[in-house]
Amino acid sequence: MKRLLTQNYWQKLLAFLMAFFIWLMAPAPNKQGLTEMQFFAPISYINLPKDLEITKHPPQAVSVFVRIPQNMVGEINPSQFQLQVDLSDAEPGENSFQLKRSEVLAPKQVKVVKILPSSLDITFDDRIEMVLPIEPVFQGDPAEGYVMERVTLNPREVTVHGPRSLLKGMIQLETKGIDINGLNSQVDMVVHPIFPQGISPVEPKPEIYTARIEIGSEPMSLIFEKVPIGLVNQVYVTKVNPKSFNVQLRGPRRLMERLTMDDVQAFINLQPYAPGNYKIKAPTMRVPNGVQVLKIWPPIDVWVLKQKNFEE
Repeated sequence: MKRLLTQNYWQKLLAFLMAFFIWLMAPAPNKQGLTEMQFFAPISYINLPKDLEITKHPPQAVSVFVRIPQNMVGEINPSQFQLQVDLSDAEPGENSFQLKRSEVLAPKQVKVVKILPSSLDITFDDRIEMVLPIEPVFQGDPAEGYVMERVTLNPREVTVHGPRSLLKGMIQLETKGIDINGLNSQVDMVVHPIFPQGISPVEPKPEIYTARIEIGSEPMSLIFEKVPIGLVNQVYVTKVNPKSFNVQLRGPRRLMERLTMDDVQAFINLQPYAPGNYKIKAPTMRVPNGVQVLKIWPPIDVWVLKQKNFEE
């Protein structure tokens, strides 16, 4: 018996103290057979004016003290209580609302005796609408040798509403991270705009937001030297100096790696030139689709003589 009393002494003492505390705090009936209890009741905010927004999150629950017939104690639970706060008289700025016992929804046999806190301070602001563009945010990189060429969002912008104090400084919405890691071709995917707390899309809101991501081969540049110049529509004897030029081209790597001098053509159309001396910055270029001419040098001197190139 002694060993049973002394074994695990501290655990037994702790259990005894907890049991004593629970007994001390347990509701006890008064002389009328009523038991006073405390519950945390959720708050329901109703009748918010359409042109106002709550700018700060108000409390979501209050402490409600009630008296309950002793024979009903086992039947009552917190889910049966709710406090409704009527916001129909709200105005822009800070408003104070006195909490009334009559606003507590509770079973008929329950009497509400006190609410803590007894009032709530809530701040309101004018509700406004604004059209904001959606800016995509990306995670990762395309596959090696590829780049993201273009992104098309649908919709590209969205109409939102919210408190003036929040919306007045906003210029755009961003999406959650769009994963493009390892992509090597075009893809369509669903994206998710991030709406800051207090900001929401105007009804009817878009059912889905999508992005078309176009992936292309990584661009690269090439320089071709001594590209010969051709002359077309030559009526007069014409001399050019130099007879070749250098050009820098840019395009997708998959295309540029196969590009040769035979794919690059240059000519000067002499039809509009009367006899005289001219300096031409660049000849007309013919390059494959997708290839861009970045730079041509040096400039070309052209002498159109009065002597015709052939006798009629």
